[in-house]
Amino acid sequence: MNLWRVAWRTRSFKIEAALTLLCIFLLTAVCLTVFPIVQHRQGVVLSDPLLPLFRPINMDWPTFVLLYSAVFLGLFHALRDPRRFFAILQVFLVVQYIRVVTICITPLDPPLTKIPLRDPFLYSCMNNVFTKDLFFSGHTATCFLLFLLAREKWLRCYLGFTTLGMVGCVLATHGHYTVDVLAAFPFTYLSYRLVTKVRKRFCWPQEAPVIAQATTALLTRWRELRARSSRSSRAA
Repeated sequence: MNLWRVAWRTRSFKIEAALTLLCIFLLTAVCLTVFPIVQHRQGVVLSDPLLPLFRPINMDWPTFVLLYSAVFLGLFHALRDPRRFFAILQVFLVVQYIRVVTICITPLDPPLTKIPLRDPFLYSCMNNVFTKDLFFSGHTATCFLLFLLAREKWLRCYLGFTTLGMVGCVLATHGHYTVDVLAAFPFTYLSYRLVTKVRKRFCWPQEAPVIAQATTALLTRWRELRARSSRSSRAA
């Protein structure tokens, strides 16, 4: 948490945090306005080369176990570093704003055999289930962006697994066309690259050395404590 204290002392981080939170509220308002309109418009049913090869399967719980575990682990480990935490939020925002645009300009109806995903936690709070927010897959994009921003090797392996698992889940339900799932990867990667470049140029340019010093000091202290604990256990 010392990194957060250091970050909150800087004016640029406060501005970044405020703008990020503002964009989250704006995204919520945009989605609540746009998605009901999209849901009631006439769309096109695509001819998919993959979906006719198998019957749809209900994958509610596997889908949301993968999604929520990925989000929880990704954000939990990012909480130690405010730069990483807000980078995740910002990539997510860019992905979702792009997704709103692509959904608006691609009027699609879902596959005729689709089994709608019903979130076990959110479904009871929603009056409607949106089925036409198709291009591109938001579930796949979310898992993939967490994978791109993970640092720990074991976490990257798990998030890579959840990303591939999410691809399988959304296709198994016929919830998305194959092109929806495949398109999530380039759109998410481009969003990640864009946010990374913008952050390097505008976010905390003057305070970065101070934060780096604080990070180094914390890591050094942690290693000292581990070494002391190891010596104590050997002595015992």
